[in-house]
Amino acid sequence: MQTGRYRAAVSSIWLAGLILIIAGCATHAPAPQEDARADRAARQWLALVDRGTYERSWQQASAMFRNGIDQNAWIEAVGNARADTAAPSKRELVSIAYTLKLPGVPDNDYVVLVYASRFDDRPPIQETVTLVREEGELKTAGYFLR
Repeated sequence: MQTGRYRAAVSSIWLAGLILIIAGCATHAPAPQEDARADRAARQWLALVDRGTYERSWQQASAMFRNGIDQNAWIEAVGNARADTAAPSKRELVSIAYTLKLPGVPDNDYVVLVYASRFDDRPPIQETVTLVREEGELKTAGYFLR
């Protein structure tokens, strides 16, 4: 059953490592340039996933991400979650939160972006991309589908 497989894969994507709970994220007043930079970084990484270049998405993620899940496990998890989907027909930025602290990970500069996304004829889903500052760049530290 394709729908059951899709739901199970989406539910299991949290195993892709570093599911960063958004609750309690400290936010600050919007800074348009910072927000745009974070959105651009997240969308560039999401484009790799959208194209099915999962190996490259793992390689371009942060060290924190890569240390949290091995490449083959990532490829399998995201491949199952995104099976039979192309790029979303819609991906709208819903919120951006900036924080120095997230549960279970070292303090750092984090940006949590939440997108409302629609894939094909499936119900809308929420994609959460957590970025971390690494070597002066924003890199993906977590990806969650709900």
